[in-house]
Amino acid sequence: MDVLQGLLDQLNIKGNELLIQAIGFIILAFLLTKFLLRPINNVLEERTSTIKSDLEDAEKKKQEMMEMREEYERRIANIEAEARERIQEAVKVAQEARDKMLEDARQQAERMLERGREEIEREQQKAIVEMRDQVADLAVEIAGRIIERSLDDAAHRTLIDDMLNDVALN
Repeated sequence: MDVLQGLLDQLNIKGNELLIQAIGFIILAFLLTKFLLRPINNVLEERTSTIKSDLEDAEKKKQEMMEMREEYERRIANIEAEARERIQEAVKVAQEARDKMLEDARQQAERMLERGREEIEREQQKAIVEMRDQVADLAVEIAGRIIERSLDDAAHRTLIDDMLNDVALN
């Protein structure tokens, strides 16, 4: 202790003042801890809690956003699939309509051909009837001319040639 006392005297430190300063320091440390550090610690803890809460909320929102994104991607995939189906259905309907139109056109062409054939046949029948009438008229006329004069073989040939020329001109 003497050494300590000697050292304190050399440094010009008095023991009573040192003790009072130490007690004052402890009281100051206690007061600072109670009135300054605890409130600061409480504020820091509240801030830490708020930050943790905000981070948790941000994580939840991030998770919700990921779920919403997945849901949107599923919806988009469904919409794209539905659009493809509708397009395929429209193409199918268009092809069916085209096939029906082609079939209708083919049937109409066949009907027109049939009508044309019928018309040709009627015209042929009409032409045959007219030719028969003309041949009959010619035969009657030839017979009348033959009766008017009696013919030898050369006159007969001349008469037939004349009649054929008349028919060719008509």
